[in-house]
Amino acid sequence: MSRFHALHHVVTWALLRLKPTTHIKQIVAKAHQFSNAILRSFVSRDIDLLVCAFSIYVITLLEYNSVVWSPQSEQDTELIEHVQRQFTKRLSGLKSHTYACRLEHLKVPSLMLRRLLYTDLVWCYCIFIILILSILILTTFLHDIVMLLLLLVAMVTGPFVPLHFRSRERKNHREYFRSRGTFVPWNIRSRGAKSPRTFVP
Repeated sequence: MSRFHALHHVVTWALLRLKPTTHIKQIVAKAHQFSNAILRSFVSRDIDLLVCAFSIYVITLLEYNSVVWSPQSEQDTELIEHVQRQFTKRLSGLKSHTYACRLEHLKVPSLMLRRLLYTDLVWCYCIFIILILSILILTTFLHDIVMLLLLLVAMVTGPFVPLHFRSRERKNHREYFRSRGTFVPWNIRSRGAKSPRTFVP
């Protein structure tokens, strides 16, 4: 057997093992057992009470970690939906109604819609929020690192004196440039000079 055929068999085996069909069949069988136990155990035939018990004991089983094993085929989706379809059909007064009418009468969504709204979208929202928070934390952390590096550079190279720019234009440019031109020589003037006007550079 060549390497290509061996790799093909390994990939095919892995894909078959990763399909959630086996897991779905197991939880669907257990869900049918729970729904039958609910209908046998409760003496009361109150529809609201039975639907509440179904939501607590059966739907939680069918939705546990559904993000991981979310059904990929229509057959798996119908297999899961059959649990609620069979349970609602056995409720008193709803046997002759269609599945859509039963859901509308009971005011409950289908299991596929529940997975989409209450599981998948919530999971995507959590991932989005975690991603945004991670970016904000990383940005703050990088900002702190940059400020620390600038502080270390300032400690090594000496204090950094920022340049000050003029906030407004000067009208008398002649006096301004004259004072700028005589500022440095006046600081090193001789003791005989009395004023800047008498100073000749």
